[in-house]
Amino acid sequence: MNLKTIENKIIQDTDISIEDLVYLLEVEDPIELEKMYIFADALNTIVNRTIVSFVLNRNVNYTNICELQCAFCAYYCADPTAMYTLTSDDVADRIQDLAISEVCIQGGLNPAVSFNDIVAIVERINSLRPDIHIHGFSPMEIYYYAERAHLSHEHVLQTLKQKGLGSLCGTAAEILNDNLRDQICPRKLSTDEWCAIIKCAHHLGIPSSATILFGHIEKYEHIAQHFMIIREIQKETKMFTEFIPLPFMPHKTSLGKKFALDFIGLEKTKKIIASARIFFYRYIQNIQTSWVKLGLEGALECLHVGANDLGGTLYEENITRSAGGTHGQFISQERFVEEICRMDKKPFIRDTVYSFQKENISV
Repeated sequence: MNLKTIENKIIQDTDISIEDLVYLLEVEDPIELEKMYIFADALNTIVNRTIVSFVLNRNVNYTNICELQCAFCAYYCADPTAMYTLTSDDVADRIQDLAISEVCIQGGLNPAVSFNDIVAIVERINSLRPDIHIHGFSPMEIYYYAERAHLSHEHVLQTLKQKGLGSLCGTAAEILNDNLRDQICPRKLSTDEWCAIIKCAHHLGIPSSATILFGHIEKYEHIAQHFMIIREIQKETKMFTEFIPLPFMPHKTSLGKKFALDFIGLEKTKKIIASARIFFYRYIQNIQTSWVKLGLEGALECLHVGANDLGGTLYEENITRSAGGTHGQFISQERFVEEICRMDKKPFIRDTVYSFQKENISV
């Protein structure tokens, strides 16, 4: 097996195999790696030209209390004096005067927060700012509120959609391998449950992103399995809007301390992004790079190895910061535009579901 064989499969519209993907992930030779990056960049140019998109959004984490306390996460709060839970009015206050098109709503699994409470948050946002797309809640949150309210996942999703939810966050995926999940998030929903809720949302007309958390105790085979699961779902539903590789921030987490883990770094992240572009070429148009994890300069470098989206302005980010992230919580529209142009790319402000791609808007 070699890169040329994989390139030929792509050119012939043939899906690359899980073995092909593992080969890409294992590439270490600098010359072969550069060829891989050039190929990923060329594929990105075919589907996205030189356009780099971003969204004007606000991130709101509605509670930092979480009963799961996953080993990879430092967001949950153990200090009673620092715990918080936002009301629907609190959330509304954070978005009412902002020039944004999206609000991203996620929170810890707080026993004091009910399904009715999150419905109230969605209703309040929708009544105050019907112009804003509500991108909210992970499959884990859907699972949690359904279990506690003795409702089906479908009922929870359908209710949230009726109240104004526009799309689901594809988080809580971490690594879709149950042996690994037993080590890094043993109380979270299983791989099959994550997939079932995502597919349920998609079949109800609720699109979602898809994510992977890498750079902890996984092996390349686990990453490849995760990619394969995402591709199979996309073949069935065609409702993933983007794929977001998220490097693990180990610094303040119990998982990082237990295994003495360091941040995986930009170079290995670039390889994951390039592999994602090649693997998902015919199925997922948008590969997002995380400036929150990598810093803006690092994220910009990823635009030359297959990524085409920089995420959003955020205004507030707590999860990565709690784990030791130091790259800030906000980037302005003007800064995004300036930096994208500096990369010889064409900036475009998108909405959550990349409508401009579907409507063939000339940009």
